Amino acid sequence: MIQLVVPLSHFGALLRASLARNRQAVRMARPHGACLSGEEVTELIEPHHLLSAVDRQTPMVITESTTEADEAASRATLGSMNNCGVGIQRYQGIPPWEIHRDSDELLYVLNGEMELTVVGDDGPETVGVSDGMIVIIPKGRWHRPVAKTLVTLFSATPFTNSDIAFSDEPPT
Repeated sequence: MIQLVVPLSHFGALLRASLARNRQAVRMARPHGACLSGEEVTELIEPHHLLSAVDRQTPMVITESTTEADEAASRATLGSMNNCGVGIQRYQGIPPWEIHRDSDELLYVLNGEMELTVVGDDGPETVGVSDGMIVIIPKGRWHRPVAKTLVTLFSATPFTNSDIAFSDEPPT
């Protein structure tokens, strides 16, 4: 059910191969200076130092009184890619269940440890994800990344057709 859990040492090679394919496809698909949505590209590359970005944010400890403002304060949004928000945050606790119907979600644990539960056709499946591991959650699957300790999590989360559910048991 969970597509990929790999150590960071493998992630670099996967990312380089993906970037090379995407650069070639972008070169062939669009003229210089135009992005896929037709808007003009203002910066070709905008590098980010992940830990510096998240160090400026307030870590979130999820409780019953946690608000959307607390969640927003814990997250550094770095940009967008393929209809996904790309960001990093530090949190601890049990977030709501979430589902993204149109696209997969990428989670990369920089440090800390979490238990990720994904609901599949045969019910929930839970895996431990820790320092340097990456997971791709298939679209259309309810999931919840529970952080028993403070976790630093990089993610690419779809913008559209997503929902959350506040329940102890996974939604069906």
